[in-house]
Amino acid sequence: MCPTCSASLTCKDIRAAGRFPCPVCKALLRASEYYPLLTLVVSLSLVAVVFVALGFRGVRLFDALLWSVIPVIYYLAAHFFKYLILPQIEPFEPGLTRRSLY
Repeated sequence: MCPTCSASLTCKDIRAAGRFPCPVCKALLRASEYYPLLTLVVSLSLVAVVFVALGFRGVRLFDALLWSVIPVIYYLAAHFFKYLILPQIEPFEPGLTRRSLY
């Protein structure tokens, strides 16, 4: 839901990282600051479980995870998990992050 105009947003409208416009009021929005990190950690954890189930251990597991980082980031984290783990939507404010306040 758009925090500015309360319009309903579909998952296709939402970008996991970066800003995106509200389809109704055109206000710039973003997913919460830590959402991309959350989806990446969940995605890599699921891939690690799959590799362990396939018998990868030790250095082979590390190599397999290293080679799978780009596909995981592109497909799972950026496109798939926004349908399973809905992000909290915030208004986009350039230059202001929680991390910059410390």
